[in-house]
Amino acid sequence: MSEPLEPTAAPVPGRSAVLAPLPVMKPIFGVVAGLFTLALLYQPVYWLRGEVEWGWAYAAQLAALVLIAAATIVGAAAAWTNRTWVDTTDNTLHQRFVGREQVISLDEPTTAELTYKPPSFNASLSGTWKVLVRRQGELTMSVSTPWVADITDVLRILQPSLARNPGLPKDDRTREALASLTTPSLRDHPGEPS
Repeated sequence: MSEPLEPTAAPVPGRSAVLAPLPVMKPIFGVVAGLFTLALLYQPVYWLRGEVEWGWAYAAQLAALVLIAAATIVGAAAAWTNRTWVDTTDNTLHQRFVGREQVISLDEPTTAELTYKPPSFNASLSGTWKVLVRRQGELTMSVSTPWVADITDVLRILQPSLARNPGLPKDDRTREALASLTTPSLRDHPGEPS
């Protein structure tokens, strides 16, 4: 599909609902990317004024600023363009980001695994739910919060694929989550697979 996909809550013939990042991600990443890009673009003003002492410290600072600005621009692009959906005709999972599309078949031997990663620095924040879709010898596709608003939406678009691939869930927790469209309790789902 080459047409731009807008997020949809309901499926249409031949395609599941189209999932997108949380709407709040757009302004957050946009503002952060804008601030770091402005800081980077302002560097020549420092040079022209003679306010910069060139040395290893400034070179490291400038390199870090370039990397952070680039990363936040990529994050902003993802927040605006990331889309995930299932083509129900071909039974394929699609993920589009800045015009680039990845596709993975959901037919056998593909597996899907629901994982949870607790927050690394602040226990009051929610962790990250992720669905890893793997096809032996091919690519692995990852769909996670906050790049989709709710991980149960990912389970919902994958659920019809169980009819064509009963072995899609990699483990019992994922099978239960796909059947019930709920995430397991965190006590029963301690974290990332090893």
